[in-house]
Amino acid sequence: MEPDKTKNLPVRIAFLVSYLGSGFHGSQVQPRVRTVEGDILRICYKTNLFKDDGSGRFRMAGRTDRGVSARRQIFAFTTCYPQRAILVLQKLLPPDIYLSAYAVVDDRFNPRYVPVSRTYRYYSLSPIPDPGYVNEVASLFIGSHAFHCFAKMEPGRDPVRHVYASSLVTETGRWYYEIQAESFLWNMVRGIVTALLWCSQGKISKNDVHNMLSGTCPARIPPADPTGLVLWDIECQLAWIPLLPVLKKEEKRRALHMHHQLISLLCEEIFPDT
Repeated sequence: MEPDKTKNLPVRIAFLVSYLGSGFHGSQVQPRVRTVEGDILRICYKTNLFKDDGSGRFRMAGRTDRGVSARRQIFAFTTCYPQRAILVLQKLLPPDIYLSAYAVVDDRFNPRYVPVSRTYRYYSLSPIPDPGYVNEVASLFIGSHAFHCFAKMEPGRDPVRHVYASSLVTETGRWYYEIQAESFLWNMVRGIVTALLWCSQGKISKNDVHNMLSGTCPARIPPADPTGLVLWDIECQLAWIPLLPVLKKEEKRRALHMHHQLISLLCEEIFPDT
């Protein structure tokens, strides 16, 4: 590939990326399995956008687990070829990874530490009894709480997180749970979803959840299935420049060979109309 006609000093560039998690073993690079970072880095190395992590300083705003999707995730790297980066990534990324915008950022920019808030949604096609009651339970999570009853705690991590919004939304034939916070613990959202489902089934009560948020729990709540979870938005004060779509939605749909109803729904929600 020919180098850019106007080669400049290294530029740090950030991208808004969407991906359908069903085809990945998570976002973070792992040996011998397919990951979102792995697919992006493979193209970066192949097209000489940067040689290694030392020069490219590739960073994502956060990690997502196996099967978890993202509507608005952020990654950034440094390259001497920003225009090439925009073109080749759009052209060569697989159909279940989609770039929607980019921004030139400060050399010190690390997407992991700049977001003001993150929003997750958990989608389900299964009926939920008494959604009004479940929404009352969901509201308990708003505010600052210790979430070690709902999350997988890593050594040294503070279990306290501040939640800005938490609600259940019902629609025809489906529902989703939406939560916005400054940051999240590992499996925290999926643990909350399990607690809400258990409340809807009468396995635990609203008072039980209140006690868990006060730090009382005999055991950690297990995480819900990852398939319905979507990193919905990352609020990051950047001047994003929209990218024109490369593939039409119907082409993406055919390329993904979708057959699962929930996966089809997530594809409609995650990838923008073209």
